[in-house]
Amino acid sequence: MATGFVGPCTLLLLLFFRNRPADMGMRAYDSMESGQAAREESRLIYRLRSGAYWNSMKRSRVFWQLVMIHFLGCLGHIIVVTYIVVTYIVPIAIHNGIEPLTAAGILSVLLTVSTLSQFGGPVLADRLDGRLVMAAILIFQGGPVLLLFWANETWQL
Repeated sequence: MATGFVGPCTLLLLLFFRNRPADMGMRAYDSMESGQAAREESRLIYRLRSGAYWNSMKRSRVFWQLVMIHFLGCLGHIIVVTYIVVTYIVPIAIHNGIEPLTAAGILSVLLTVSTLSQFGGPVLADRLDGRLVMAAILIFQGGPVLLLFWANETWQL
């Protein structure tokens, strides 16, 4: 549910992001270039440098380790949040005697916190140590699922 919301939002936000000021028809603040020829040469140099950087980067082991860490983290998040918690949180709550409306409220809170953490996690990772933030987010998302076995009251869910 929350994962289906994040994808379209990200695609929508991509319309507003650009790699360089020249992509928006603007000059960088510290650039001295003028004229169309200078911009075309700058674009060509940028493409050549980007291509060389990408080719060297994708041959490194660290790059593929980061790709796999991200993939496995997303896979773990989807399995835990979408398939386990979202599917079973309302039936678990109702089974434990919580009213259906309150159970739906629990699901709403869960999805809101999940969405905020998906947007806030990368921001924290940029400001702090990325590995520490990734580990903390995965622990805070996966650990409480185990507590569902003993949850009997609304605040525990």
